[in-house]
Amino acid sequence: MFGEVGAGFVALASVLVFVAAVVRGYVGFGFSAFVVASLSLAWSPAEIVPLVLLLEIAASVHMMPSVWRYIDWRQLGWTLAGAAIATPIGVELLYRLPVDIMRLVISLAILLAALWIASGRYMDDGQKASHVFGGGLVSGAANGAAGIGGLPLVALFLSNRTTAHAMRATLAVYFIVCDAYAIAVASGRGLVTSLVLERFVWCLLPLAAGVWLGNRSFARNSTRNFRAIATGLLMVLAAIGVVRALV
Repeated sequence: MFGEVGAGFVALASVLVFVAAVVRGYVGFGFSAFVVASLSLAWSPAEIVPLVLLLEIAASVHMMPSVWRYIDWRQLGWTLAGAAIATPIGVELLYRLPVDIMRLVISLAILLAALWIASGRYMDDGQKASHVFGGGLVSGAANGAAGIGGLPLVALFLSNRTTAHAMRATLAVYFIVCDAYAIAVASGRGLVTSLVLERFVWCLLPLAAGVWLGNRSFARNSTRNFRAIATGLLMVLAAIGVVRALV
């Protein structure tokens, strides 16, 4: 079912998906970065990326009942509009520039933004339509160029006083829309194979369990320390991106 890998790695992959899903259920992001970095030890990007996209969609759908009423539809609309425009630009940059250079530049920018957020600063007018639309542009370009489009939005939401509930909810819908589009493109290119679908089904149980646990932890702790935890995670993921680009 999992290709030419041993049963031990299959078990490890299930644990990694579960842990990443707990993080996703709690803060609303970070799943893809952790799973891709981990599973790339045994599988190629062409095998991992479609699987992760499917799992991201499943995670967001699983979260919908608990987050639906908190969705910030205004910010969602502006970010999706910006992403729709800038994603082809990012893809063009991917063709013209090495992906590691793009990942390095974007990850460094996100790391600097996370450090600025960690200092306790906010953008007082960060929820203006122009700023949110700009965040969508950056997200779309980053997604097309390096596959890390979620992180710029996290930085935007953390810096413009978006509440923890609204951030998690809005990101969930954003990921559904963007990842469904990416899956459609991947399917057209024959990347969503029967092996990918088998792995997806196998990973659904640890994914659902992890998202449930993360959601439960968020509900119990509410917004206490959420910004600090999310900012710390953002810095870790940006640092991982820098290391991956340099190595």
